[in-house]
Amino acid sequence: MPASILNVLIYAGIVLFALVVIGIILTRLYRRATKDVALIRTGFGGEKVVLNGGIMVIPVLHELMQVRLTTVKLEVSRLNKDALITLDKLRVDVVGLFHIKVKPDAESIAAAAQTLGDSVNSPDAVKSLLDGKL
Repeated sequence: MPASILNVLIYAGIVLFALVVIGIILTRLYRRATKDVALIRTGFGGEKVVLNGGIMVIPVLHELMQVRLTTVKLEVSRLNKDALITLDKLRVDVVGLFHIKVKPDAESIAAAAQTLGDSVNSPDAVKSLLDGKL
């Protein structure tokens, strides 16, 4: 009898250890979106945008990108040598203030991540992208 109880305890310990290991792995792979950050998972299974809730990310199969949903303030100034030239060939000093925000829906978040890439979360990188267009 004691040998069978010992075997049951060994099997129960192995099962408990396996459950703890699986639980730790699952908590490491689960990522949650917050109110001001959306998540985009690409890779195996296609693109998935998460606004509220969470998603499982397996590092070998998926790539995770975060997109900030807060308003970013950018100031662009064109002064002196970089001043804008009007149609009648006059230079105009211009200082512009832009407030940029990603609309909180799946299509807008995916478009922002696709066009801006990893620079979507850095105001300086967004400013350098916009400087060429202005």
